[in-house]
Amino acid sequence: MGRVSQWAVRRPWYALLTWIGIMVVVGVLGTTFGGDYNDNFQLPDTESTTAQDLLSKLSGGAGTGAGLDGQVVWKSASGKATEGSAATTMSSLLTELSRSPGVACVQTPFGPPLGSACPQQPAGQGQQQGKGQGTQHGQGTQQGQGTQQGQGTQQGQGTQQGQSPSPAAQGALAHFGQAGVSPDGATAYGTVTFTGKTFNDLSTADATTALNLIKAQNGQDGLQVGANGVFGFVGGEPPSSESIGVTVALVILLFAFGSILGAFLPIISAALSVSLTTTFALPLVARFFDVATFAPVLASMIGLGVGIDYSLFVINRYRESMIHGRAPRDAALESVRTSGRAVQFAAATVIIALLGLFVMRISFFNGIAVAAAVTVFMVMVGALLLLPAVLSLLGTWAFVGRMAWITDQEAIPQQRLTGVRHTVGRFLRYLGWILYLPVTLIGLAWRRIVHHGKAPDPNRANAFARYGNWLQQRPWVTGIFALVVMLVVASPVLSLRLGFSDDSGAPQGSPPRIAYDLASQGFGPGVNGPFFIAVKLPQAGDQAAVTKLTEALNADPGVALAAAAPVAADATVAPIQVVPKTAPQDRETTDLLFHLRETVIPAATADSHAQAYVGGFQAVTADFTQVLQNALPWFLLIVVGLGFLALVVLFRSLLVPATGALSSLLSLGAALGITVAVFQWGWFSDLIRLESTGPIFPFLPVMVFSILFGLSCDYQVFLVSRMHEEWMNTGDNRKAVRRGLAGSGRVVAIAAAIMTSVFGAFILGNDATIKLFGVALSTAVLLDAFVVRLIFIPSMMTIFGKANWWLPDWLARLLPHISVESEHDVEAGAAEIVDVSEPGEETEPARV
Repeated sequence: MGRVSQWAVRRPWYALLTWIGIMVVVGVLGTTFGGDYNDNFQLPDTESTTAQDLLSKLSGGAGTGAGLDGQVVWKSASGKATEGSAATTMSSLLTELSRSPGVACVQTPFGPPLGSACPQQPAGQGQQQGKGQGTQHGQGTQQGQGTQQGQGTQQGQGTQQGQSPSPAAQGALAHFGQAGVSPDGATAYGTVTFTGKTFNDLSTADATTALNLIKAQNGQDGLQVGANGVFGFVGGEPPSSESIGVTVALVILLFAFGSILGAFLPIISAALSVSLTTTFALPLVARFFDVATFAPVLASMIGLGVGIDYSLFVINRYRESMIHGRAPRDAALESVRTSGRAVQFAAATVIIALLGLFVMRISFFNGIAVAAAVTVFMVMVGALLLLPAVLSLLGTWAFVGRMAWITDQEAIPQQRLTGVRHTVGRFLRYLGWILYLPVTLIGLAWRRIVHHGKAPDPNRANAFARYGNWLQQRPWVTGIFALVVMLVVASPVLSLRLGFSDDSGAPQGSPPRIAYDLASQGFGPGVNGPFFIAVKLPQAGDQAAVTKLTEALNADPGVALAAAAPVAADATVAPIQVVPKTAPQDRETTDLLFHLRETVIPAATADSHAQAYVGGFQAVTADFTQVLQNALPWFLLIVVGLGFLALVVLFRSLLVPATGALSSLLSLGAALGITVAVFQWGWFSDLIRLESTGPIFPFLPVMVFSILFGLSCDYQVFLVSRMHEEWMNTGDNRKAVRRGLAGSGRVVAIAAAIMTSVFGAFILGNDATIKLFGVALSTAVLLDAFVVRLIFIPSMMTIFGKANWWLPDWLARLLPHISVESEHDVEAGAAEIVDVSEPGEETEPARV
């Protein structure tokens, strides 16, 4: 991209036309060939996947947790859920749903299934199950249970024969099947089944249409109506919190550049690239990969953060070059030759880290990785093609509309504007003062208190040079302090518990949350996360094997009910539904899963030689954790290894890349520690409006690390590249570290503050998944930049001394010579740094 960026500076109009052409091509392809987002999550070669595959062959998977089902749950404030006006209203709604596009069948507690595509039930299995349900729902809870017991003697034998079922068993039994009424009659549910077998077959538009009918009924006629299952994956509103992060980023940029237009340029560049990607490019990616429904929001979060940062690096170098006397076009060329190369390297690192998720061999990860990588690539193109062309055209206009605290000596351009440029600049200046009055007042107060109302002395070392000198006088203290802080913050990670979020974490009043709460109240908490067991029979119709396993499951104290429909004579696979007594997010439910898999099921199937596979919500979580543990070493080896090798080539050192790569693990641990404290322990949950606490998403650690590692390498490159060049020029490690901080510390701090604000703003949204990523990524960037990169790394490099730059001779001969900056640009950049004076030295004046 280096030559492309220089061409964009020299031929800005052609570059703008090229950018417009890219927008048109991506827009046409995305509109014509774009696919739908889906949350299809499958784990290859795991027990839960085997169970799902076997169950999906039974009547299309309906009622087994393997089909495209969504439950409609309701409760009447006036009495019974299936009587009076409630029955009339809900019967009408279910009938209307059965006629909605894409709906195959609707199971209802009011009578036979509705819809033209309801599956034919096998004789002796589905028919008896259906009769049991019909009797239960039509004639009352206890009578229905008795009928089910008589016709399907296997489904609750251990609990119901010879003894009265417990309240937990009664509630679970009432929820057995695809439609039912709670034991007290106050809550009822039906099931909507869509056409197709997997999420790839589900039409988002059809599911949204059906969900809108359900949402319209909620709160009407004294009814609470919710929906879960497939309905939980559609109809969500995108968060509006991006604007908060962008606003905070704008304020930071106003202080950084002191200019209205200069502050808006990085945001405009990033916003255009992100909008193009999320609107057109990601649907195109969804055509070929399984892209999760939250991927566009996650891509926006990442894209805005890195996009503003990349543009900031380019514009900051452009500004510094003009301050030190370069003509606008020469300054733009220097910017793309220096910061442009660093941005290209940084983006490549992030993309490689993201694509490292392919090592997991999970399609769900692949889609998220490609979506995020495409977003990073597009914002890089915006920063290295669109932005250089705009800077070349604007020239000194890029910094018109200076803020009130910027003096005439600091203003860019330093020559007074005339004519239209003067009028526009003055208009933008006063408009900015008014629109951002609090910022203006803070800036003026800062100038008055710190600089006594005067412009900073250009011959005085900047704050980061003075900070570097202070740090180098006590490197052991600062290094140990930073390490202790990171370890303490990371300590909660020892309690990390992985698990998928369920509808208990959905926003209050949303259809999934209403359905979850009503089902828990009416039928027991376990019905929201049952286990689905697929029993592979040793011979067709082996009722005895299913009976023995069902009895063993019901005998376990953690099971509310284990229920199985009668086995057909020709059936080779039988489903058993197990309802725990505890909620899906409870640790006891996870413990029960392992107990059933490792103890109960093997003992119950030893004589019959039946094979039983446990699937369901918690089963997928447990299997994913195992897959993660198996693939994580390879993932870390590839991502960290490639990052380490890239840094070795760039810095021609072993110790600096090693500390840079390994210290990112500190940042990951600290970010996960804070995430556990908030989302698992409930610290500050009210502050971020967290609906409920529970385990952490299993894919969060690898996703956060893939993003964080790329970003931490970015900061490492921007900081250490200047240190490396100073080392090559002077051979003085202390001076190199200090001047590196002086030259790059400010822009890294600004970039990290912006990215933290953008990521942190997503915490204010309603989506629990996005909140989780917002907390993890914002804290990861904050701690990595301000504690690891600006305290720990400089301290360690000061302590290590010349060993930082040691490289074996044989390896030095093999490695290519790669530099972020040319020799001319290095000399020019070094001349612009005002360093503190060492004992016996005098500070060199700034050269302009």
